[in-house]
Amino acid sequence: MRTTVAIETHLLKKARQAAMASRQTLSSLVQDSLRSYLSCKGANEVKGTQKFITFRGKGLQAGVNMDDTASLLDRMEGR
Repeated sequence: MRTTVAIETHLLKKARQAAMASRQTLSSLVQDSLRSYLSCKGANEVKGTQKFITFRGKGLQAGVNMDDTASLLDRMEGR
């Protein structure tokens, strides 16, 4: 499956270096890292409802899909 994620520039640079050093693709490194993180004790437990902290507002806007980054950016930029 293909997806898009936003990664800080310095973190992506380090990840690419680590992938090259271990002779694997960046995708493989990310997948291995996610597997490792998710297999840790407690990673599969639901911790309850998370409250989004907002500033200058009354919380999330109706109709905003938090999983759709393109529409979030459009909304933030007033498009």
